[in-house]
Amino acid sequence: MTKLKTIELKVDNAVATITFNRPKAANGLNLVMAQELYQVVLGLDHNESIRVVVLLAEGRFFSAGGDIKYMSENLSNLGPTMKQLADELHRSISILARMSKPFIVGVNGIAAGGGFSISMTADLVIAAQSSKFTMAYTASGLSPDGSSTYFLPRIIGIRKTAELMMTNRQLTAKEALD
Repeated sequence: MTKLKTIELKVDNAVATITFNRPKAANGLNLVMAQELYQVVLGLDHNESIRVVVLLAEGRFFSAGGDIKYMSENLSNLGPTMKQLADELHRSISILARMSKPFIVGVNGIAAGGGFSISMTADLVIAAQSSKFTMAYTASGLSPDGSSTYFLPRIIGIRKTAELMMTNRQLTAKEALD
């Protein structure tokens, strides 16, 4: 595997730990991060020696979702940039949601947009009491993606999903648990 720039991968006793490592960018997903995540999860999914996959993050954000700064730097080619970013993210989410190994997410702060979406694919989410969850898409003028329109209604129902998607209300860790 090539050297990773935006995430870390550690394997210890059949436990693979992926760590988002862009804390200065709120662990926002840019194309490099999305591609690296796909590369890592694809390899883990096919690795028979891995028994569980854990996803964590450095810094005070689990993930702010899509990296808005990255998007603004690519305004002249925004449509194709967004499609490529979403495609890479969706490929990763598809693997994480369907792999036969347990997938555990540890949320340490804010999980927004795509970060919230990724957490919903997990078999188990462990959140610090200080964690917050928000859809955040419409606050940025974006439509929900990252599998949130698929997973969230199945977890909490269509009306609660619509409320969270339209209002961008932040859920506390306790509210998310409930």
